Amino acid sequence: MEINNIKTPEDIFLWMDENISMAGLIRKAAGMWEK
Repeated sequence: MEINNIKTPEDIFLWMDENISMAGLIRKAAGMWEK
C-alpha cells in the first residue's frame, strides 16, 4: 500500500499494520540467518 492511498485514519492503521508485519518478517528472517 502506497502512502498516497492514505485518506482516512483507518488507512493509516492498515498501512502501519502492513509495515510492522513486514518488519517482523524481516527481523525473523534475519534471526534465522544468524543461527
